[in-house]
Amino acid sequence: MMEILAIIALGVAAAVATTIGEFAVLTMFYISAPEGPQGRTKRKIIDTGYFIGSGLGILLSAIIALALKEFVSLNYLCWLGVIPVAVGIYYLLRPVADREICKAGFIMNTARTKLTSLGLYTVMALALSLDDLSIYIPLLSVSDPLEMALILIIAVANIAIMIIASRHISNISSVKCHIDKIQRWLAPALFILIGIYVLARGMMFI
Repeated sequence: MMEILAIIALGVAAAVATTIGEFAVLTMFYISAPEGPQGRTKRKIIDTGYFIGSGLGILLSAIIALALKEFVSLNYLCWLGVIPVAVGIYYLLRPVADREICKAGFIMNTARTKLTSLGLYTVMALALSLDDLSIYIPLLSVSDPLEMALILIIAVANIAIMIIASRHISNISSVKCHIDKIQRWLAPALFILIGIYVLARGMMFI
């Protein structure tokens, strides 16, 4: 039971570390939707696009992790833990509070004329989720099937929670202020801790 609770805690930590910066972006898109039927339609498009794009990012992480587990020994897979540790240290040394917002804005501006609204939000969510690979690939690579299933379930549930929570926020300035403070230290710390876990998990089998 304790092992399952530990994996759930690990899955929650991974979900928080990878999506905390996206919360302000998603909230910004929902606030920009007008009132009335047109706004409801736009919010549904944002819901669907974000869920599909983020889900594809998680699926990509799982596919890569399964491929690595098939062809690479756990003795070597554990060294993937260096990646989230390095990313976490980089975020500590080079904090960019508006990183996700700038990335989302760039994608929206460059792809707006080439994609439908649904495609645009899907691509945006997928691009934002690419950073998640640096946590999920190492973590899933050293997890057994049950652990992997729990982590993936939590990751998908977190997407739904993000959508529901972001829909009910009306003050982007207040949200962004709090997220900037939390993201400055919490996200890098979680990246580093998960990386250390992956390294330690693999070292037990050497």
